[in-house]
Amino acid sequence: MEEPIEKLSQFNRAFALDIRANDLWNWTYDCSNK
Repeated sequence: MEEPIEKLSQFNRAFALDIRANDLWNWTYDCSNK
């Protein structure tokens, strides 16, 4: 039971990091277009 939970938490961490990087990219893109 513990192993899938650990895998899920790693996946969620990577997913959140990916969203954060994407938001940062969108923000820089918006700023450079203004």
